[in-house]
Amino acid sequence: MTRWLTEAVPRGRVAAFRTLVYLFVAADLVVFTPWVRTRVDVPGDLYQPLLIGRLLPLPTPTPTVVAAIFWTLLALALLAATAARHDCSAGRSSRSTSSG
Repeated sequence: MTRWLTEAVPRGRVAAFRTLVYLFVAADLVVFTPWVRTRVDVPGDLYQPLLIGRLLPLPTPTPTVVAAIFWTLLALALLAATAARHDCSAGRSSRSTSSG
């Protein structure tokens, strides 16, 4: 099993998987869990943080915090998805240049 997990794979496959993960993050925010943004009007007194929220001093979700996190995650996921695709094509061109 260890050999299968550590076996070398082509860079293009890794870049394609990375792009797929970033696009899933964007789809998760917009398609699969859009209900999260509709719950921002719930009073902060009812907020019960998960374990990580109890360990770290995270702010109580307010409409401003939720909107900022949503748009930041969406923008960064889409930016990362396009950058991952760019890395894949850059890797191909640098290999063909160095071998020629």
